[in-house]
Amino acid sequence: MVRNISPSVWRLKHLTALYMSENSLVCLPAEIVNLTQLTYLDLSNNKLRQIPAELGDLVNMSVGYVC
Repeated sequence: MVRNISPSVWRLKHLTALYMSENSLVCLPAEIVNLTQLTYLDLSNNKLRQIPAELGDLVNMSVGYVC
């Protein structure tokens, strides 16, 4: 199980989908805003306590699961 997302992920400028469900993530860094091409994000079934407001800046995202 993953507890932290590697900082190298935030440099993947052309990433369109990020599947991180069923892990032990406790936080999502504000650097997620660097993934400007992201259209799908699945963070379901983690231990997230909060999500960054910057997530709303991802204008290309059409599907997101954060519960």
